[in-house]
Amino acid sequence: MAEHHRPTSDLENDSSKQLSGSIYLRTNNTGPIERPSRRHLRCSDKFVRYLCAFFISFLFVVAVVIFVAWISVRPHKPRVVLDYAAISYFHVSNVSLDATMNFNVSFRNSNEKVVIFYDNFFVEVIYSSERIASGSVPKFVQGEKNTTVIQPRAQAHLLRLDPQTSAELAADNQAGRIGFDLKMTAKTRFKLGRWSTKHYRMTVKCVKLVINFIPGPFHRQKCRVFF
Repeated sequence: MAEHHRPTSDLENDSSKQLSGSIYLRTNNTGPIERPSRRHLRCSDKFVRYLCAFFISFLFVVAVVIFVAWISVRPHKPRVVLDYAAISYFHVSNVSLDATMNFNVSFRNSNEKVVIFYDNFFVEVIYSSERIASGSVPKFVQGEKNTTVIQPRAQAHLLRLDPQTSAELAADNQAGRIGFDLKMTAKTRFKLGRWSTKHYRMTVKCVKLVINFIPGPFHRQKCRVFF
């Protein structure tokens, strides 16, 4: 007796395939899955590397140019020398001091292309860590490779003193000479062409000065400059 084979449906085929342990993933997109081109990625990586290298090289060149320019024109602080010091008036009592002291001070600007501006210039005479006289100097401008001499005057008028300082000043007056420090402060700025720096506080100290109450020869003394 001949066997008749019944055609199987797609559902039965799918069921038989599922029973056999095969799993199929159905997707709506029957076309191939597109992946990024390796060539495109490589080109992007090269572009980023070239761009980074360009910026690094550019920044390096700019830094070198600025450094060389600063080295060639960097401002040097002025050199200060006390040329002369004298006391024109001095009177000390048990409680107060009246005095006038005169100075000649040389400021040397050794810069070839830098101009120095001096503002808010003050002078102080320091005796035993105490200020006994003070004064001011009008603002001035110092050109390139220039030496400027200023003549500050420090004065005291009925300055109140503690008993110990008063006794020490009286003893110095009897001895005919006095020792003190001269301190000068100013706001300075440097100018190169149209470019100008901010203000810097300058302090000048001329220390361990000894002068006679009777005017006489004075030995020039270098002063220390701080910024």
